[in-house]
Amino acid sequence: MYRKRILLIPLLFVGAIPLAAQSVPPANPGDRMQIFHDLIVRADHSANVVQCFGCNIYVRGHATSDVLSIGGSIYISGEVDGNALAIGGHIEAQSGGELHGHAAAIGGYVTQTGGGKIDRGSVSAPYAIVPGQYRPTALGIGLLILGNLLCIAFACALLHPKRVDNTAWTIWNRTNMVWGTGIVVLLIAWGLESFGEHLGRAEVPANTLLALILVVIGSAGATGVGRLVGGVAFPGLASVPSTFAGIFTLTLLEVVPLLGFFVFVIGLLISIGAAIVSGFGARAVPSPEEVAHPSN
Repeated sequence: MYRKRILLIPLLFVGAIPLAAQSVPPANPGDRMQIFHDLIVRADHSANVVQCFGCNIYVRGHATSDVLSIGGSIYISGEVDGNALAIGGHIEAQSGGELHGHAAAIGGYVTQTGGGKIDRGSVSAPYAIVPGQYRPTALGIGLLILGNLLCIAFACALLHPKRVDNTAWTIWNRTNMVWGTGIVVLLIAWGLESFGEHLGRAEVPANTLLALILVVIGSAGATGVGRLVGGVAFPGLASVPSTFAGIFTLTLLEVVPLLGFFVFVIGLLISIGAAIVSGFGARAVPSPEEVAHPSN
């Protein structure tokens, strides 16, 4: 479904996470990390590296190194000696806050309010959002919907409605196989992406090619996901309209804070697995009952 965009942005984010981690100094007792729960550095406390995944960061005290949030925003009303990076959120220097390093927000804005300061340069990309992030921008939501629908339109144009239906039936009849295949393929892609750092100048072209391959596979499988969801939610619609309706519904779920992350990951795994197991919709995969009791 939104898998298509997945490669446009998520493959990007999958690569961004290890890069961000590489820029972080070795762990020490002063480091702070949180997952799916807001992280607060209180006014009378200090921390070294501060990282948050699927949550917001509030620096009210002192962070002596970098601050990284993936899927949330960063609010600074204290002092940060290093850089601030929000992948899927905003960065806001509030009253009494000062960021001594650079600020970069992917999927949000960098702002200074109430006299807050950012000593060095800042950059923002509000048009790109991370599934499930807090406070997604209207621009990002609009482009996400448009991008997903365009990818599905392209995939449907290449695949006949029968192939779309075959992909949907494959998901229904071979759920475990689809899940397993999706997981294996993503693990392989992750390994290839990690290997890219040893390719020198060829790393960027190689990773770009990998992303394009995943986009194609994911888009093809996403038609089946959309068809399945659309068929359940909007019974009676023809194959292609039902696919678009399903993708649109899933895209709206993808921007729901936190929930959208799980919708994205599940949809990604199923889309990739369905495309491969069904042979891009070339064959209908029968259910176990149909295999055991074939019709005459």
